[in-house]
Amino acid sequence: MEDLKAECMKEQGFEYIPWYPEEPDAAVSPVLEDPIEDARLHGYGTFTTDVPVGQELVDPNEAITSAMSETERAAYDAALYRGSPGPSPSADGEDDLSDPNLVGCDAWAWDALYGPVPEEIRTVQEDPRYVEINQAVSDITAKIASSPDLARLNEAWSECMAKEGFDYLSPDEAVADT
Repeated sequence: MEDLKAECMKEQGFEYIPWYPEEPDAAVSPVLEDPIEDARLHGYGTFTTDVPVGQELVDPNEAITSAMSETERAAYDAALYRGSPGPSPSADGEDDLSDPNLVGCDAWAWDALYGPVPEEIRTVQEDPRYVEINQAVSDITAKIASSPDLARLNEAWSECMAKEGFDYLSPDEAVADT
């Protein structure tokens, strides 16, 4: 998908570096058909990735966008995300995912690989309550990852594991190594 987005952004006149998080499980994956069942099984993704605690995933495109003016950044974001998380209607009122100028490169690439985002998922993602809870989850995840208490616990855990012959800085690192 990242390669498709890069190709699309190039056609829109922008540089986009395909970005694959270091841990494969940290990448966004399609939601099960029933979002309630998906949340029941997997939560909201807060504690279900294998990114080692304290390791920050940095999108290389941040270097590109941080050097842009506000106007350039707005045009970049429009090219990448216009219409996301779902399609925009064409002139006849129908969703048209075939044109990245209508939907943005992100939605266009998603559709090219996975098919259209179902209406019920788009509706949920646009709901202010979803946006609010999504932000709250991001905030608590960041707070936990930067917690000095967690760092101390990981250090104690690491020392205990070292006594048993294992060299890991955190439980997440051990899981990622399996």
